[in-house]
Amino acid sequence: MIPIQSNIDGKELTVGELKQKLGPLGFNVNGQWEYDHAYIDYKMNDDHGDRQYVRIPFKSTGGPLDDDGTFVQIGTPFLLDHQSRQKLMRKGISGH
Repeated sequence: MIPIQSNIDGKELTVGELKQKLGPLGFNVNGQWEYDHAYIDYKMNDDHGDRQYVRIPFKSTGGPLDDDGTFVQIGTPFLLDHQSRQKLMRKGISGH
């Protein structure tokens, strides 16, 4: 996980605005969200079998995230690298 300095950190907007702004850019706005916090992911090109994402965390400032009118506050975006279980095993790294 690598934090990304950004001017969106701390910004507030509604869930609906977040979907409208980031959905057309390729961000997955329909992931598994909790009641009061979630992440929006953008999958980057996968040239080496890994999955890299730009992940933007956000939290509710009052109300459920399944309501497009709920205001949320954006956290610090970060880069995330997911490696497959098979690739980790080849490297000698166990997930257990």
